[in-house]
Amino acid sequence: MFIKLFPGLKYPLISLIVRADGRKSFSENTIRSVKRSDYRGDVETILFDDKKDLKKIKGRILVFFDDGCLLGKDLLSRVADAADRGILAGTCYVKPKKKRFFLLLKYGLRNLFNSKRNVDKLFFCSKEFYDKEKSLEMLALKPRSLKRFKVVKGFVSV
Repeated sequence: MFIKLFPGLKYPLISLIVRADGRKSFSENTIRSVKRSDYRGDVETILFDDKKDLKKIKGRILVFFDDGCLLGKDLLSRVADAADRGILAGTCYVKPKKKRFFLLLKYGLRNLFNSKRNVDKLFFCSKEFYDKEKSLEMLALKPRSLKRFKVVKGFVSV
């Protein structure tokens, strides 16, 4: 990863936008997974439900996911690296929290054959791309047809 090779570089601020579905606080497991991240830059965490306005986001990179999801240790570093390389938007691989055979098979096949569908679990994009689109639905659909969409090799557990 480019940023890790040159530690003097400034890490971009990442805004984590957590879909809350009416809750007023974050899941403890979600907070722990963010704190365990190996990302060295600053992270801003925003609890979001459909009524809030997202104009006050400060981060250069936006990561959307559901409360209760667990971020892999290196996921944010991989997202920042992808954004540093000019990727407009992307997603990651998904794995189940519970290690049941059917769930492992389901997500394993999904990751192998149709990983771009994982935008419903975790989606990231640049702030500039978000400012142009303004619609969360379009954000998730449009970049999949672009060449600057990437599935990073980090994981989110659902």
